Amino acid sequence: MDVYENAALVAAVLGLTEVCKQVGMPSRFAPLAALVFGIILAFLAGIAQGMHDYPTLALEGVVTGLAASGLWSGPRNLVGSGTVQPTQ
Repeated sequence: MDVYENAALVAAVLGLTEVCKQVGMPSRFAPLAALVFGIILAFLAGIAQGMHDYPTLALEGVVTGLAASGLWSGPRNLVGSGTVQPTQ
């Protein structure tokens, strides 16, 4: 898979993870859901393209899930929860 397909997979994983959260999944399970969705979507995309190198597809799925998890939680952790802490 090329860079554009991987970027599309990351966006799809982000969307699926957000849908799961909206349906009622606790936020603490979002990184695990992103990892699972990444692996599943990487396998589906790879098999659709005729790839049968399953270890490579699994690795691409893990990287996709981790990238989506980082894209989802990284900026949130950087900015914080949005509340202003009083200074002393």
